[in-house]
Amino acid sequence: MGLQWDDPLPAESAEVFGLWLEGLEILKDLHFPRRYSERAWQSSDAVELHAFSDASPKGYGAAVYLRVLQPDGAYTVSLVMAKGRVAPLKQISLPRLELLGCMLAARLVVFVRKALRLSDVTPCLCWSDSMIALAWIRASPRKWKQFVANRVEEIQSLTSPSSWSHVPSADNPADLTTRGLSAQELVTSRLWRSGPVWLSEQAGRPVVSDEPNAPDRADSEAAAEEVAVALTTTLSVTESPLDFERYSSLSRAVRVLGWVRRFIYNARRASGTRGRRTRQSTASCLRGELTSEELSEARRQLWALTQRDAYPEEVRALQSGRPVPKGSPLCRLNPFVGDDGLVRVRTRLQLADLSDDEVHPVLLPSCHVCELLVREQHLLMKHAGVPTLVTALRGSFWIVGVRRLAKRVKRQCVSCQKQDARSCNAPVAPLPRSRVTQAPPFAVTGLDFAGPVFCLDQPRKKLYICLFTCAVTRAVHLELMDSMSLSDFLLALRRFAARRGMPSEIFSDNAATLKGADSYLQAQLGHLAPVWRYIAPQSPWWGGWWERLVRTVKSGLKKSLGRRCLGKTELETLLLEIESCVNSRPLMYSGDDADSSSPLTPSHFLIGRASGFQSEPVEQPTGVSRDSLSIRARLRRERLDRFWDIWSAEYLRQLPVTVRKFRQQGQLKVGSVALIRGDNVPRLMWPLGVVTRLHPGSDGVVRAVDLRTAKGVRTRAVQRLHDLEV
Repeated sequence: MGLQWDDPLPAESAEVFGLWLEGLEILKDLHFPRRYSERAWQSSDAVELHAFSDASPKGYGAAVYLRVLQPDGAYTVSLVMAKGRVAPLKQISLPRLELLGCMLAARLVVFVRKALRLSDVTPCLCWSDSMIALAWIRASPRKWKQFVANRVEEIQSLTSPSSWSHVPSADNPADLTTRGLSAQELVTSRLWRSGPVWLSEQAGRPVVSDEPNAPDRADSEAAAEEVAVALTTTLSVTESPLDFERYSSLSRAVRVLGWVRRFIYNARRASGTRGRRTRQSTASCLRGELTSEELSEARRQLWALTQRDAYPEEVRALQSGRPVPKGSPLCRLNPFVGDDGLVRVRTRLQLADLSDDEVHPVLLPSCHVCELLVREQHLLMKHAGVPTLVTALRGSFWIVGVRRLAKRVKRQCVSCQKQDARSCNAPVAPLPRSRVTQAPPFAVTGLDFAGPVFCLDQPRKKLYICLFTCAVTRAVHLELMDSMSLSDFLLALRRFAARRGMPSEIFSDNAATLKGADSYLQAQLGHLAPVWRYIAPQSPWWGGWWERLVRTVKSGLKKSLGRRCLGKTELETLLLEIESCVNSRPLMYSGDDADSSSPLTPSHFLIGRASGFQSEPVEQPTGVSRDSLSIRARLRRERLDRFWDIWSAEYLRQLPVTVRKFRQQGQLKVGSVALIRGDNVPRLMWPLGVVTRLHPGSDGVVRAVDLRTAKGVRTRAVQRLHDLEV
């Protein structure tokens, strides 16, 4: 039974608990100053980092000290950071534990340098009392075993090998992290607080080493490591004679292996008849192209090499008649060695009317060679999909992770990408500042054309409607044009400016007429010309706030005319009436309650009230005075301010927060190859382009890019592009 809260502690436990509490009381007096210097270190010569490492059979640790040169020429040394680790459960040699301590010291140096914002040129000296570990660090990692090589490589990447030196064990403060120390000894230890004594002196170096025979022992340990790694390298070369990662197709890998096998066969035949070479022995060597038997045998040996490289222990156990180890991933597949020497999977289809390859497929790992096999099958089956590809492969092979490989091959196939790649997309952009900032009507205007329309006066002539949309108040202005030429548009723009005022900012698409008008206004008005902003080519959804009103105007025109045809004057009158109706639409939700106020409309900003057949009393001319006009002007300003208050408080908050169909899809970057979607053009005829420039929005999201094509540079929205990068 366990102890209860009310039970008294045993004598030994009570004594340990009392010592523990006493130690906590002593540690309360342990303080480390965090102000390391009286001045900021602007020069790298005034600051040095010193890292000490040590290890014992129970653990390893490291400590980092900051050595600062003061104005009076003296040095102050302070402990910045220390860390200790318990030795691994798997017993390893003491020199390797010392190497782990050196790696911990190197990591602490990088962390402290970053935390104190020291420059990369700040001197850093690392100390260890193990000559063997220092010999490992100062040599190339390729000379040592895998364990030592990995840690030496990390240490050399974090610190310079020339910065490591030997320190006597008595002067190593990291030794305190690896052995037991009482709280009283820790509080009074000068070595732990300020490092060794010589660190505060001018030289900053230990006088002598306390291990004169350490270099000899280090050399002997290094020699043992070198021999072991040489044997390992020889074995690895024997197991992997060819690097199949070099080849991008399975047929090339098979043919290379076939030629290697033929060379070995011919070399053995020649060496067997050396000294007694005859015409018959020379003729027995294989010549010419590889035969089908040679290619088949090379293919079989390729599978054998792949199995041996991926599962060496399992293959060795199966060939000796033993089962695979229980911890092996192949244990659940019930593998065995077939008559051809390949490892196969024992399925439950022995009684089925199937071939031997289908009943006992060849077991292959998920590797580069198997990816080449899947790619070859993908091409043979005319770019089949993943399910069809997996089914075809299962007829002869059992590939671990075959579905993942098939998806990767399908995704990396350029021909499949051209047909299956989805178009890119980006989140909806935030509303421009000019759309959500109070401004006079039509100060920020969107331009577009609608039509053609016809009239009775000129039956064969096409007329067009120029639509001006206010970005702030959502009002519209319609002008009838004789054509879409530059001269007719400039006349329509002059009529609009005379009635509504010249806009300060104009948004439009990339029509040639509009670009010509922009150049004309810049030449005529100079800095007084409106700022003209263009949306991305072939991207009408970028101008949705005026394109939607084009649809509204067309709908009103169709419903009003039906199948009738009007004269030009009647058509102009109808357009003005449609303009008035569109400007009388509510900008916000209109309630059904009798007490609800009339909704805000664009007409409130244009004429001060809702448009319609509303009659107002006419005042007598004799009753009009200066005071009454002033009162009316003040009331008009107050009403207009009230309209803007409603616009800010209700209209802006009812705008959609986001658009669901605009979601992030694809990741275009400079150098990406993409298909450029065209309208009414077959997909196989879409041009290819290389991204040369990104156009990020105000929120940093890229929604348009420049692409270099065979016909020059084009700018397109990301929704028009299909990324072909695998």
